[in-house]
Amino acid sequence: PLPTLALESQPLLAAAVHTRKTQQADAPADQKAASLLRCLSFREPGPLLVEPLTEGEEVLALLLLGNPASKRKFSEAQAEQAHAVARVLATALSSATHRRAVERKAERLTVTLREQEAERAERVAALQEELERAQQEAQEFARRVTELEEEATRQRRRADELAELLHLREEQVQEAAAASSQVAIYEEELRQLAEARTALEAELEQWKENLRQLEEERDRLKQELQTTQTQTVAAQPPEAFMGTGGTLVADERGNIILADRGARRLLGRSEADLLGLPLHAAFSDPLWAQAVSELVAGQTQDGLTTAVTFQQDGRLIRAKLARLAAGTEGPSGYIVVLRPEMEQEDRTEMVASLANELRTPMTSIVGYTDLLLSESVGILGETQRKFLQRIKANIERLSGLINDLVEVTAIDAGRIELAPEPVDIITIIEEAIIGLSAQFRERDLSVRLDMALELPPIQADRDSLYQIMLHLLSNACQCSRPGSEVIVTGHLEETEEPGLPPYLRVSVADTGGGIAPEDQPRVFQRLYRADNPLISGLGETGVGMSIAKTLVEAHGGRIWVESEMEVGSTFSFILPITGPTQAEEGG
Repeated sequence: PLPTLALESQPLLAAAVHTRKTQQADAPADQKAASLLRCLSFREPGPLLVEPLTEGEEVLALLLLGNPASKRKFSEAQAEQAHAVARVLATALSSATHRRAVERKAERLTVTLREQEAERAERVAALQEELERAQQEAQEFARRVTELEEEATRQRRRADELAELLHLREEQVQEAAAASSQVAIYEEELRQLAEARTALEAELEQWKENLRQLEEERDRLKQELQTTQTQTVAAQPPEAFMGTGGTLVADERGNIILADRGARRLLGRSEADLLGLPLHAAFSDPLWAQAVSELVAGQTQDGLTTAVTFQQDGRLIRAKLARLAAGTEGPSGYIVVLRPEMEQEDRTEMVASLANELRTPMTSIVGYTDLLLSESVGILGETQRKFLQRIKANIERLSGLINDLVEVTAIDAGRIELAPEPVDIITIIEEAIIGLSAQFRERDLSVRLDMALELPPIQADRDSLYQIMLHLLSNACQCSRPGSEVIVTGHLEETEEPGLPPYLRVSVADTGGGIAPEDQPRVFQRLYRADNPLISGLGETGVGMSIAKTLVEAHGGRIWVESEMEVGSTFSFILPITGPTQAEEGG
C-alpha cells in the first residue's frame, strides 16, 4: 500500500500547501526531510524538492522530487523544469477532475432526461385517452343538437300553423265587425273630426289674415310716426326744425346758446333764463339727464342722433340729441330737437289696446295647434305634422311680435312697471329656450348653457327679465347659421370699487357672421324698413333689441354687443344683484 503522510507531521509539505510555493530541503542536514525521504522509500538521503500543483488558489496535489544519488541541491534550471512539470501536471489533474465532474453531471442529466421522457410518454398516453373521450362526447353533443334542432323546427311549424289559424280568426272577427252597426258610428265620428279640423284650419287662416292686416296697420302707423320725426339732425341747420316743436343749441361745453320759441314754450322759461343754462338742467327727468350725459361724454358718434322720451309737467316730450361736427379740439356744439307726444300717446293707447285684443285669439290658435299636434282628434301624417309645426313656429313668432308691440307702447307711454322679486336666472333662461323651441327646431339649432355652478337669486322683475332673454335668444335664433349652436353663459363679476356687491353678467353668442363696426351703434335703435337699411348679422329687424335695452336699463343695468366679422356676435348685459333702485323703478 502507498504511504500516508499527515501534513501536521510534515512541516515541509505543510509549508508548500500553505504558501503554494516551491520548497527545498537537504536531507542530510534536515532530519525531518530525511525522515520524509525514508517514508517515501528512498534508501539514501539527498536533496528534496516539493512543488505544489495549484489551480487558482486551490492546491490539488504536491510533487516530491528527490535525488539521493546526488548530494547537491537542485539547480535553478532543474527547479524551473520541475516547476514547469508541476504546471503541466496541475493542468492535467484539473482537467481530469473537471472531466469526471462533467461525466457525472452528464450521467445525472441522462437519467433525468430518461425519467422526463418516460413521464412525457405517460402524459401523452393520458392526453390521448382524454382526447378520445372528448371526441366521443362531442359526437354525442352533436347528435343531441341535431335532435334539438329537429324538435325546434317542428315547434316552429306548429307555431306558424297556430299563427295562421289566429290570423284567420281575426279576419273573421273583422268581417263580422264590418257588418255591424259599430262601423257606421266610427265613420260618423271620423267625419265629425274631419269637419272640426276643416273648421279649425279655416279659423286659423282667418286669424292669419287678421294678423296680416294688423301688421300692415302697424307698419303704416310706424311709417307715419317716422315721417313726422327728423331723420338726420346733425346734417341740417337749426332753422329746418323750427315749428315742429322746439330746438335747443348748446356750445362745446354743453351750455345753451340758442332756444327757439317752441323750445321756450315747452320749457316754460324765457330766453334770458335759458341762455347759459347747462343742457342736463333743462329738464328734471332722469332719462333726460342720462341722455345728455351720454351725448357730452362722446358715446354718440358725429352725425348720429340719440332719442329719448320723458315726462315734463305731465306731458310726454320726445327729444332727439346730436353732436355737431367735431374739430381737432372736440365737438363744436350740440343740437336738440323737442316735440310733444300728445297725439302719439293716443295712438299708442290704440295700438296697445289692439295688441292686447290679439292675444286672446292667438292663445286659442296656439291651443288648437297643440291639440292637433298631440293627435288627440286624429292621426297626423308626416307632411301634415311638418305643416302644423311650421304653423306653430310662425304663431310663436307672431306672438313675440305682439308682445314687442305691447312692450313698445308701454315704453313710449312711460308705463314701465317693475315688480322686483327674487328670481333664478337659470330658470328664466330655460323658460325662454322652451318658448322658442319650435323656432330653434325649425332652423336645426341647438342651445348650450355654460352657467356658473352656483348663482344667487337676483332682485328683478320676472316678466321683464323673461322678455330680455326672449329677445336675445330670438335674435340669435334668427341670425345663426342652420345646424350651428347658440351659447348662453352666465356668471358673477366683482365690481372695481371695494365694498360694492357683485353683479350678474349674462351673454348670448350666435353664429350670424358678425356686425360691422359702423352698424353697431344702431343695434339697439328701433329699426324701420322704410328709413334705415337692415343691419347685416342682426336677427332682430324691429324693436326687440331696443326693448331689451330699455328693460335692462330700467333694472339699473347695461347692455352691449361684441362682434367679430365672419364669426358671430355676443350680446351681454349686467344686472346688479340687489335689483333696481326706487328711482329706476319710477322711471
